[in-house]
Amino acid sequence: MTDRAAELLELDAAKPPREPPVVVMMAKFVNSAGDVVEYGVDLGSPGRTWQTESEVVQ
Repeated sequence: MTDRAAELLELDAAKPPREPPVVVMMAKFVNSAGDVVEYGVDLGSPGRTWQTESEVVQ
């Protein structure tokens, strides 16, 4: 694992985890017409959490 990869995943490059360190989450949001309005990819590592909120307006 490179130092840069460890930094991005908030890991210690000197002590990499024994299990695969990456979870890939992809999200695609579409409007009622079927148009993509947002797309994202997030990488996670052991011990990291993420939270998201979305407001649906009709």
